[in-house]
Amino acid sequence: MSKYITSVVSTVVHMDDRNPVFGEDIITVTIDDETCGGFIVLTQNEQTIRVDPEELQLIAKTAMRMLAKYKKHED
Repeated sequence: MSKYITSVVSTVVHMDDRNPVFGEDIITVTIDDETCGGFIVLTQNEQTIRVDPEELQLIAKTAMRMLAKYKKHED
């Protein structure tokens, strides 16, 4: 007999003084699967980006590198 369990498949990124349920500045991070394997879904203001897990690390690394270069020019 199967039993009920809990699984976290979605979380919200928000400022600590903001409502985590609604607002223009919250980002919902979800794991989704359309029978072809899991992927990350980022949603903000009804706009959605789907990212393959293999791309996620490269995207984050590239963004951090770009920000580091930008901050050098900002000073």
